[in-house]
Amino acid sequence: MSTPGDSRPATPTTVELGLDLRVGGRPLVLRGALADGGLTSLAGTLQGEATDTLGGLLIALGHAFAGPRAALDALGGGALAEIHFEAVELAYRSAGTPSVTLSTTLSAGSGRTRIVVAKLLPAPGRAEDEGGLVAGFELELEPRPIGDKGLSELIGGVVVERLGVFHASRDCSDLHLEPPTAPGAFAPLVEPAGPARSLHAGLNLSGRVLIGGVDLLEGLGRASSEPGDGGDTLDAQAGDAEARPEPSATPPAPPPPEAPLPTRGKAFWKRVDKRIGPLTFRRVGLVYESSRLAIALDAGLRIGGLSFELVGFGVDCPLAALLKGPRAAMEGLGVRLEGAMLGLETGAIAISGGLTRAAGETLRLDGSLRVSTPVLTVSAIGSYERIEGAHSFFAFAALHKEIGGPPFFFVTGLCLGIGIHRRLTLPPIGQVHSFPLLRAAAEPDFLGKDADPRRIGALVDTWLAPEHDSMWIAGGVRFTSFGIVESVAMLSVAFGNRLEIGVLGLSRLELPRKAGGDAAMACVEMELRVVIAPDDGLVAVEGRLTENSFVLRRDFRLSGGFAFFAWYAGPHAGDFVVSVGGYHPAFQVPAHYPRPERVAFNCQIGQVTISGQCYFALCPAAIMAGGSLSIVYASGGIRAWLVARADFLMQWKPLHYEASVAVSLGVQLNIKIWFVRIRLSIELGAAIALYGPPLAGSVRVSLYVVSFTVGFGPPRTLPPPMVWESDDPERSFAHSFLGNPDVTRISVVDGLLDTPAAPPGGVPQRPVLQAHRLYLRCQSSVPATALFFGDAEVPPREAGSWPQLGVQPMGLGRFQSEIRVTLEALDADGAVRTDAQAELDVLPLTASVPCALWSPFRLGPAILSGRQLIDGAPVGIELRGRVDPDTRIGPALELEAFAYDRFEYRCRAVGALRPATALPGSRHGLGDTIMKDAVVERRRAIVDCLNAGRRVRRLSADAELPILAAAPAHVLDVEPLMARVGQDVPRMFAEI
Repeated sequence: MSTPGDSRPATPTTVELGLDLRVGGRPLVLRGALADGGLTSLAGTLQGEATDTLGGLLIALGHAFAGPRAALDALGGGALAEIHFEAVELAYRSAGTPSVTLSTTLSAGSGRTRIVVAKLLPAPGRAEDEGGLVAGFELELEPRPIGDKGLSELIGGVVVERLGVFHASRDCSDLHLEPPTAPGAFAPLVEPAGPARSLHAGLNLSGRVLIGGVDLLEGLGRASSEPGDGGDTLDAQAGDAEARPEPSATPPAPPPPEAPLPTRGKAFWKRVDKRIGPLTFRRVGLVYESSRLAIALDAGLRIGGLSFELVGFGVDCPLAALLKGPRAAMEGLGVRLEGAMLGLETGAIAISGGLTRAAGETLRLDGSLRVSTPVLTVSAIGSYERIEGAHSFFAFAALHKEIGGPPFFFVTGLCLGIGIHRRLTLPPIGQVHSFPLLRAAAEPDFLGKDADPRRIGALVDTWLAPEHDSMWIAGGVRFTSFGIVESVAMLSVAFGNRLEIGVLGLSRLELPRKAGGDAAMACVEMELRVVIAPDDGLVAVEGRLTENSFVLRRDFRLSGGFAFFAWYAGPHAGDFVVSVGGYHPAFQVPAHYPRPERVAFNCQIGQVTISGQCYFALCPAAIMAGGSLSIVYASGGIRAWLVARADFLMQWKPLHYEASVAVSLGVQLNIKIWFVRIRLSIELGAAIALYGPPLAGSVRVSLYVVSFTVGFGPPRTLPPPMVWESDDPERSFAHSFLGNPDVTRISVVDGLLDTPAAPPGGVPQRPVLQAHRLYLRCQSSVPATALFFGDAEVPPREAGSWPQLGVQPMGLGRFQSEIRVTLEALDADGAVRTDAQAELDVLPLTASVPCALWSPFRLGPAILSGRQLIDGAPVGIELRGRVDPDTRIGPALELEAFAYDRFEYRCRAVGALRPATALPGSRHGLGDTIMKDAVVERRRAIVDCLNAGRRVRRLSADAELPILAAAPAHVLDVEPLMARVGQDVPRMFAEI
């Protein structure tokens, strides 16, 4: 209660409720608290007796628990008699994170296990909070030292007091998992001792491990006293093989060397960096992997120049054994080790390396090595993994040594790499400077002076994932130009499943050289990416200024990029783009186009901020360019600015351009008088819009109170359309865009055997083609609206119609064009065959044609819609020789049918063998007997038996045998037919 004039806050009225009763002969105590008409806390405890076991409790609770007791007893192998029941606790609290908690405390021997389930409730007045669930257990052990006397004398006693595992469905803070208690029968409820917990979504571990009296896990699982204080930062990592993410199309940047070290399984680490005698502890953590919970540490031993470190060394125990009690936990203890590192320093020579094993069902080893001398440094990384019966590995080595060369190409290092059953993923532009292989070639200390192999895990998962039948090789060079420009370049060739040639490069110019800090006057660092992908029909060249680029001052930043993409095959064949700094603001960039950053600068000098940007782009539809400049002064209540911009867009053939330029100059004054704020501003602006030819446009002037527009030149008109043929080359469409006179062409794609040379002064000879592999392509530079082969129209491959076409430079919204192919086949006598078309497959040939030439629309819609090509336009016909399988040939045989084992048999010689000779009259006998009644009946019985067994396709007993009977001397003289296993022999060969 509060009284008028009392400055103290009002104290809410609290009512405590209590209830004591017995359930199953065990005491049940309930305590609750009401405040302001609502329930604020509730606690209930069902207390067990000293002699209670878990099985006895289930019996005391009644017949309804007989089934669960039998199931638990069978599952635990009769261990219910050794597990004692202590208490079941229920709690509700509205403070902090509102929750309802149910817990059970069991004990076995000297250890206690507490199993907790908590339902998280939404906080009043906070709609963003959602309900959730927290479940887990906490194991309390007797604080007895682990290890022998020698270990205790070396590092002090090792004591494990508490270990806990909890899983939360969402982040929560200020959460108590222990119920409130009441000191007396009528005493109010009080919260348990110790700070509240702070859990994050997912797996949470807590514990208390003492080494030499120092709690290495202090603060683990507790709420931070200050958000983000970073004093006890824990690194949570998931490294299970089954949870390992797949690489993507656009892969993420790998972590830098200062990122948290990876580990196997799900782990919570705490960095300790403590030294006890010759031992060094880098970090300690709890790891959950393959249903086993482990206490692991990174510990090292250093004696003189020799150092040895164990990675992820510790003890683990099955989680199921921990639940059964201390005895089962001790029996299930095991030793784990993720890897080891070794280092040696003798004077100026340093050697370091390591080997680690990654998690997963398959064997995977990552290794690294570094050798450093005053003359050179050699670093190498590698990884091995067995995948589905194949050996997958990669190795990459870099040599850092001044080798020499001309001043413009002075070599300071080399690198070489190879991958077998590994997919090499090249980084996108923007991540080239952080690509691990390029960094390893450029930086001798990329993996650190200890060559930590745990850095390789992220590299493998992101850039060098195992993949069957994928191979790659790479080589690079590090060099300087005139002692000023430092560069590194790497060429890679990936083959197997996919052929891809790539070049990655990084160049850096710093003036003065290696000045560093504020002494540097300028620094330009550019990354380069070149990719040739024949499978995609793509040639791509990209470049970008990195974030390290500046001029005059470090805050005078430079940025921007360029790109050249050309497609020569695939769905975008014929398309290309050249862009420096991006595109016109109104240009809708197609999805397959690159998006380079604006070429820009930004600088702030005192109260003045200067920034600018520019761009240029060329594509099949148009050319565009533009830029902007901004100068802003701001000091106190005064602000002044000058802003200018320009954008340009042009179409050619016929020439047509549009441009806009705008300038704005203004000043603003903010005045504050008492509680009144006054803003005074004035702005002058001018904008000009140009178009042509002929040059014309308008000028708009904007003052603070009035604006007006003034036009000049002739009124806007459409450019005069071109004509198909004209004596004026600028107006002739055919002269400008078509390859006269070769508008059409016929090419041999396959089946060419020979091209006889023309005799001197004679007529060129016709090429010799193979009939069953005949593949001709008849193509036109002008797309068509209809295709004909002879008199028959060739339809599209898929249902539908051909796309609508026009001639954009001629102003034709629709036009008609036919491609007609006529074939005249000659027989042996030179006469025209009329049935030749039946032996050919006729297919339409389509391509993507540029909208700038063949779009039915005008300039604006065709360009600004982002559509650069018209897909599926008919441009010709393909002719292929039709190969019908011979029905007399049996079905394809599986390769397994030809499997054999090689045996070696030695026998005694029986004398010289006589040479093979033909039996007299053998051919004559074959012709006389092959069609005799008895032979025909026997052959028919064999064929019927084969047909009934369905081991081959259905056969005829007398197929083609009369020919064999009539001329056996000629039929059997034909050369044997050659074909691959499973391949049908062509009819034209089979009938020869």
